[in-house]
Amino acid sequence: MFFNGKISFFCPIDVSFAALFIVKNKEKICIYEYKKIKIMNFNMKKEITYEDYSKIQIVVGTVLKVSKNEKARKPSLVIEVDFGSEIGVRKSSAQITHYYNSDNLVGKQVIGVCNFPKKNIAGIVSEVLILGAIEKDGKVVLLHPSQKTENGLEIA
Repeated sequence: MFFNGKISFFCPIDVSFAALFIVKNKEKICIYEYKKIKIMNFNMKKEITYEDYSKIQIVVGTVLKVSKNEKARKPSLVIEVDFGSEIGVRKSSAQITHYYNSDNLVGKQVIGVCNFPKKNIAGIVSEVLILGAIEKDGKVVLLHPSQKTENGLEIA
């Protein structure tokens, strides 16, 4: 509870953090922080178990071939990746044209989820989800090992 001389209210945030801002405007800052925390919690995905995570097959592979996906509404590339002898070569369509093309992708190692069901994306049967970090403006930065590794190695 905070008391400003006129009204008191409950503000469910860390008091030591909130106290730094109470001097400015007790009611508005506390309410703002409350909304900010609610938004942060709302954006969190549902918690999963280690058993759930163990079902996901995340693997290292090397890009063999890259071409434009001409049928896609948004600029996309068709990528063929070698995930080693056990999984083989898989194809994916990805909207990664801001930073990537055939010149800088062929031979590059990437990380992919290999056990999702196949999905038709603009006429391409996508067999793998290539992982990347999505920047605020929607551009994708691909995840890759920091050094060359064997294709097919699982990510833990």
